[in-house]
Amino acid sequence: MKLAEALIERKRLKDLIQALTERAQNDILVEDGDSPAEDVNTTLDRIEKTVESLISISCKINQANFENEIDGKNLHWWIQKRDALKLEHSLLQRILSAASPRDSFLGRSKNEIKLVPTYSISELRKKIDHIAKKIRKIDAKIQAMNWQVEI
Repeated sequence: MKLAEALIERKRLKDLIQALTERAQNDILVEDGDSPAEDVNTTLDRIEKTVESLISISCKINQANFENEIDGKNLHWWIQKRDALKLEHSLLQRILSAASPRDSFLGRSKNEIKLVPTYSISELRKKIDHIAKKIRKIDAKIQAMNWQVEI
């Protein structure tokens, strides 16, 4: 199995656990005299087995991420780098939103206060674009490796 396939399977298992949990929640209480759509014990057993499968595949994925390298750094490092850049990108987007001219005047009287940016909006946009480009490049490297690595 390729690492990319394992990642798809891990997502499927997580989604299944969520769906099974919702089904158990829906069936845990019923009106007196009614019966549940599914046996809660059976659903709980399936959740337990699915969690075990999730643990197994997650450990294989983690091992592959530590054992395989791109440009001298393991996949785990690249994933952490990408996630940190995504966080930085998100934060800078929020700062840009706060600085973007929506209504740069406070109040509506003769003594209006004009707000002006304290940092170059165009420079901030350039930083955001540069980080987005880095994220795309790292993503491409990770995706390529995911389809090469056997686990």
